[in-house]
This record gives sequence, structure tokens and C-alpha cells, in this order.
Amino acid sequence: MKKWIVALFLVSQRAFAGSPKSVIVDGTKWEIVREHNIIVEHSVYDGYTSCDKHVIQIADDIGRCFEAVTVFHELEHASVCNQDFELRKMTGHDAIERLAFGMSKIIADNPNLRRYLAKARKCSWTDAE
Repeated sequence: MKKWIVALFLVSQRAFAGSPKSVIVDGTKWEIVREHNIIVEHSVYDGYTSCDKHVIQIADDIGRCFEAVTVFHELEHASVCNQDFELRKMTGHDAIERLAFGMSKIIADNPNLRRYLAKARKCSWTDAE
């Protein structure tokens, strides 16, 4: 009985192993790293995108559902890096259109990310809170 429980636990852990270690964004390899504390300018964050280093940091203590949401959020930042996106005043529709082009390409270019997000789709917004 105990062996069965251990095997089930190991299989369930592999079923949602966490975010990919790297992704391709607009032809460039980006690293995704887990950090214990992400502090930028005296504020604590769940995720942070460094455009110049091509690194996405994800907090290691936010739970699997919120992790997936945070990875997607940070990939949206990565998709518009170096485009003055955050400096421009855009309507909601213009911003969504800009993000849609970048995100659809990221998802197409990264089969490991597609598998990760497919496993995370079972999470609901209430799971992420």
C-alpha cells in the first residue's frame, strides 16, 4: 500500500513539473529561473522580466496555478521588450493586439511551453489567489 502511495505521489509531481527552464522569444533564448525573493526597487514581486539580460524570474513560493499565470504574464512583458510598449499610451484594444502577435508566436515557437500551459489549464482563477 505504501509503495502505491509513493508511486502516485511521484507521478503527480511529474504531471506538473513546473515552468520550462527556457523559451524562445522573437528568436532569442530567454532563461526562466526560480528565485526565493524577487526584490526590485524595494518592492517584492512574484515575477520579473529583465529585457537586457533575457531572463524571467519567477518566485518559488507562489503555487503551481499562480506560477503559470505569472509565467504567462512575464512572457507578455518579454514579447514587447525594447518596443517602448510600456512608455506609450495605448487603448486597451491596441495593447491587446500588440500582445496577441507576440504571444501567439511565443506559443508556436515553444512546444515545452504549450505542454506546461496545457497542464496548468486545469487551474482556475480562485486557485491562483
